[in-house]
Amino acid sequence: GYYGVKPENALKAMSSDVKPFVIDVREEKEIADGGYIGSAVLIPLRTLTQNLDKLPAQDQLIYVFCGIGHRGAVAVEGLNLLGYTNVYSISGGFTAWKAAGLPVATGMPAEPVVSDAPVPEYDPAVFDVVDHFLTAMPDTFYAISPANALKALSADPKAFLIDVRGAQELIDNGYIDSQVNIPLRTLLD
Repeated sequence: GYYGVKPENALKAMSSDVKPFVIDVREEKEIADGGYIGSAVLIPLRTLTQNLDKLPAQDQLIYVFCGIGHRGAVAVEGLNLLGYTNVYSISGGFTAWKAAGLPVATGMPAEPVVSDAPVPEYDPAVFDVVDHFLTAMPDTFYAISPANALKALSADPKAFLIDVRGAQELIDNGYIDSQVNIPLRTLLD
């Protein structure tokens, strides 16, 4: 699952007795234009490390979402690096949530409040790296649109494209010509 949860399964968990903590990592202007998931608190991605005091205990269930899933995955990885052990991104983000016909709230999410969870202890060196990465993130959030990717693949010199999906995903869904396939779990090898 790569730390992802389908929107329908996230909704089931949000309706259970032990509800997950839900974080919307989008920017305020994005929420004003289209709504949000009702139980979420707003902590934009670039401010996540400054708001760790508002999160539950490191082993409690946390769901994160953004517009399409990219920033949610970045937030999950950052929290994992800081010792949070039960964090998942809602697959496809708010776009997938709405496409599934799940309930959408309007207005603005609740402001996060300081948690009564024990203050986590972080490795200062790891915290500094995660904090710098998140707070200094460019407006693109290191993502590229399909149209701009196509331009980069047609430019001289060409962009280098790595497809991190597994072999069966390539067979089932096809692939982009000239890509190199290195499945995610073997990327560092």
